[in-house]
Amino acid sequence: MNPEQVKGSLRYLIATFGGMFAGWFAAKGYFTADQFMAIVTSEAFIGLVASGVVAVWGVINRSDKNTVALANATPGVKGVITESTEVGKALAASIPAPTVVAAGTTEAVEIAKVGGSK
Repeated sequence: MNPEQVKGSLRYLIATFGGMFAGWFAAKGYFTADQFMAIVTSEAFIGLVASGVVAVWGVINRSDKNTVALANATPGVKGVITESTEVGKALAASIPAPTVVAAGTTEAVEIAKVGGSK
C-alpha cells in the first residue's frame, strides 16, 4: 500500500468506527463526542497513525523470510542459496519454493549451474 492508500483506509476506518468511539468516550465523560471526533479527524492524528502503520508494515515486510522470497521471485533470478548453517537451513526450509535452498546441497549445485531450473 502506498501512503495515500494508507491514509484513505484510515479515514474510512475513522468514519466507520469513529462515531462508536466518540459515543463511548462521551458516555465515560472523558471528552465530548465533538472533541473526540475533532482529534481523530485531524491531519496530525491521521499522519501519526499512518506513520505507525507504515512502520509496522515495514518491519513485517523486511523480515528475512520475506526478503528471500522476494529475491527468489525477482525476474532473472534462478534461485537463492542460503548459508549452510542452522539459521540458513531453517530459512530455506521455511519458504515453499524449490529454488530456495541451503548451500552444500545437490539442489544448490543445480541452481548454480547455467542450465539450472526455475
